[in-house]
Amino acid sequence: MTILQSGESLSHLGAFILREAELADDNLYDDWLGLWSPQDAFYYVPYDQSEESSKRVAVIRDDYERLCERINRLKGGQTHTQNPPSKLCRVLGPLAFEQAGSPDLYTVWTRFICVEVRPDRQVTWAGKVTYRLRDQGPDRIELHRKIVHLVNTTRPIPALSFII
Repeated sequence: MTILQSGESLSHLGAFILREAELADDNLYDDWLGLWSPQDAFYYVPYDQSEESSKRVAVIRDDYERLCERINRLKGGQTHTQNPPSKLCRVLGPLAFEQAGSPDLYTVWTRFICVEVRPDRQVTWAGKVTYRLRDQGPDRIELHRKIVHLVNTTRPIPALSFII
C-alpha cells in the first residue's frame, strides 16, 4: 500500500479529522456521533499495543449501538466521572493517508496528545490514532473505525469516560 501525500486532494479528509477532534473536545456528542457510519462503526481502545482482536482486553470496544449508549450516558449525566464534563484539549500531529482497498476508502494515522482537566486532577493522554474513513464526496465523509493506541496503558490509568 502506498502512503499518499496530503497535497493529493486529501485536505477534506484532514479537515474531517480535525473536526472530529474538535467535536470530541467540545463535548458535542450528537454531532460527533453523526460522523459515524451506523452500519460499520468500530471504536476501539485496546489495553495493549496489539492489533485489534476480540480476545484482547480493551478499555473501549464499541459498535454503533454501544456508541449510542455511551453518548446517551454522557448526555444524561449518568456518567458520574463526567459530572461536570471534563475540559479537553487535544493536539494532533501530522496526518498520514493511505488508500484502503477502494478509491473511496482511506486509512488515516496521527499521533496525539489530549489534556483532560477535572476539578481534582489533570491527566495527559497520548498515543496514536488510526481512522478508517469513507469519502462520499466533498460534503460527506463517514467514520467507520477509530482505533486509539494509548501510551498510558503501561501504567495504571484513571477512568476513561470521555470521547478519546
